Amino acid sequence: MEATPTPTSGGTSSTSGDDPGKEQPKNIADPAPTSGGDDDSIVKKLKSEKDNWKDRAMKAEKANEDGKREALEKKEEYKKLYELEKESTAKTKDELSKMHEDRRKARINSEFKAQAMKLGLKAEHAADALRLADLSKVSLDPETKVVIGAEGIAKEFHEKYSHLGFFGKATPGTDGRAADPTATPPTGDDAYIAELRACKNQQEFDAVRRKHNKT
Repeated sequence: MEATPTPTSGGTSSTSGDDPGKEQPKNIADPAPTSGGDDDSIVKKLKSEKDNWKDRAMKAEKANEDGKREALEKKEEYKKLYELEKESTAKTKDELSKMHEDRRKARINSEFKAQAMKLGLKAEHAADALRLADLSKVSLDPETKVVIGAEGIAKEFHEKYSHLGFFGKATPGTDGRAADPTATPPTGDDAYIAELRACKNQQEFDAVRRKHNKT
């Protein structure tokens, strides 16, 4: 039986599993853990940025709401101004319409009185004549400003109310009385206007205008 060789002094033990010719791996040190102060700084920074964005978002939302409110206020203001302007325009139109109507009535009343006075209407009874006479048939031509039908209504009024003492001496040449021989008959435009004033209605008025080629 062979004897087991005994290792010489200073030699390497054969029981070791390391290969003396192979390079052994170096130990890699683990990274040093960050300190707690650095974590707090990052958290604070993130929180600050979050608060900053939140503040900016709130300001933007407020600005948007303010803008909407301002736009609404302006819209309401414009609406009020429009309503005031509309009301003022309507009021002006009403005032103008009333003014034109007052002028129309004044022209008709004046012409009726003039025609009635030619028939002898006394001045002290002029107001009574205006109240009693039916002037609804009298009109004012908007183009020529000639009153239509006043003469005919004055004659009707004379026939109806002469017995009440409203009338005195008639002007010569009216109501079938003898004309003043010294009076000069109207000519030209005066004759044309006289014919228009003698018209009893719109049909006669239009006929006179066609006759004088005024249509």
